Amino acid sequence: MGRQVIIVKNTGEVMLIQGKDAVSAQIVEDILYCASDAIISTDERQRIILFNKQAEDIFGYEVHEVIGKPLDMLLPNKFRSGHAKQAQGFAAENKARRRMNERTEVRGLKKNGEEFSAEVAISKFLQEGKYFFTAILRDVTERKEAEANVNRYAAELERRNRDLADFSFIASHDLQEPLRKIITYADRISTRVGSLDERAKDDLAKMMGSVERMRCRLEALLEYSMASSCDHPLQALSLGEVVSEVLAEMDIAPDSPEGRIEVHQLPVIESGKFKTHQLFRNLISNAVKYGKKHQPYSVVISARSIENGFWEILVRDDGIGFDQKYADRIFRPFERLSNEVPGSGMGLAICNRVVDQLGGAIKVKSATDQGTTVIIHLPEKHNPYSNSHYKQR
Repeated sequence: MGRQVIIVKNTGEVMLIQGKDAVSAQIVEDILYCASDAIISTDERQRIILFNKQAEDIFGYEVHEVIGKPLDMLLPNKFRSGHAKQAQGFAAENKARRRMNERTEVRGLKKNGEEFSAEVAISKFLQEGKYFFTAILRDVTERKEAEANVNRYAAELERRNRDLADFSFIASHDLQEPLRKIITYADRISTRVGSLDERAKDDLAKMMGSVERMRCRLEALLEYSMASSCDHPLQALSLGEVVSEVLAEMDIAPDSPEGRIEVHQLPVIESGKFKTHQLFRNLISNAVKYGKKHQPYSVVISARSIENGFWEILVRDDGIGFDQKYADRIFRPFERLSNEVPGSGMGLAICNRVVDQLGGAIKVKSATDQGTTVIIHLPEKHNPYSNSHYKQR
């Protein structure tokens, strides 16, 4: 038998060319070879009968590995049953073609097990009572990633704009209240400069208290703002060393009459040093600050590896806790559930912002008088946009 060439016409028609006609058919074969898109044809039983060079490059198979095999081998398991129904439905339709990207999502499966996104144009023709199908497929993984990045950057810009609006509200409302008190008490004192009686002294003390609260809020607001700013260069950080450094900075002994901080084995992750210190400083400060009165505090910091290259960090205390219904509320700036413990109400808001910047997610579990556990997911390799999966959990 002479030379044989299988070709596919623009209509999707599969033809077997033999003999001298195969010489001119070689031109068509070369076109298929040079095509920038994958071209795959199947018979009515969805067995592959044509697989061009670009299809080999995209899927990782050589042509001899797929000819005669079911098309399902190129699809992820979860899409195979649906594909069979779609093929039957397309065969029953009157139209001969479906445009590129008509379906909302098409997924392919490479030889190495990797899934990818694709756009596909499908055509069919009827020959001697049998349907043949041709798919022209394009790997759009890079394009989808680029689109996703654009959407993420747009979302980040929108979030920063909201933060700016929040800052304006805070500056015009929360920070004005202590200032108004300063002015009021100062006016009272000014009328009694000559003799400071007990009431004047009390007013003066209140004024100084307001000044101190304003100072604390301004410092917390500055730290909150810094949590959104650019960090130092990324580096491999031992979280165990970070915790030790933070305890030293805060002058807190791991084991003392005031309480105990137990630090288990912690991982090394890629992160910014300033933000990571900022995170653990606020976590430890909160855990110690909200301990039960007249009882030594107990704080345990541990970690475990979880899916998708993330680590789960747990900071557990046995403090006063709070009602779980406030679990989302406590991450808001200047939000405080109790006035019995001094503070700015910014600790967990700062933690939330830092974790978000590091590409992770944070949540809390708590119960009144039963302590609090802060749960943080951080990527081992830094990716500021890797947290979307965990935010839905």
